[in-house]
Amino acid sequence: MPAADITAFALGRHRRGDAALYPTDLSRSAIHSCLQRYGISQRSKAERLKAGIFEQTAVGFIHIDLNHVPALERRKSYVYVAIDRATRYAYVEVHSRRDANTSASFLKLSWLTSPIRFIPS
Repeated sequence: MPAADITAFALGRHRRGDAALYPTDLSRSAIHSCLQRYGISQRSKAERLKAGIFEQTAVGFIHIDLNHVPALERRKSYVYVAIDRATRYAYVEVHSRRDANTSASFLKLSWLTSPIRFIPS
C-alpha cells in the first residue's frame, strides 16, 4: 500500500465507497511502522507548536479561567483563577457551584483585591 494511502486510511480520510479497498485489521503499531518507513510518522519541525510561551503584555491584561476540580471531600468543586500576565499576580477561589452569581462575585472580589487598578473595557 502506498504511503499516501496508508496516511489517508490512518487519518480516516478515505471515502466510504473505497473502504473495502483498505484492510481494517491493521494495528496502530503496523500503521506507525509503515509511516516511519516512509519518513512521515512525525510532523515537520515547522508544523510543531511552541508550547508555554505567552506574548508580552502590558500590566492589566487579566487571564481568567474556570476549571472543574476532582471531587474534594466528595463534592464537586470549581476553581476560579484570575492571573495578571505581566506581574503574575494571581487570585484564586474554590467554589462548589458554577453559576452566574458565583462568577459575578468572583470577578468583583478579584477586582477589589487586586493591587493593580485597571478600568474594565
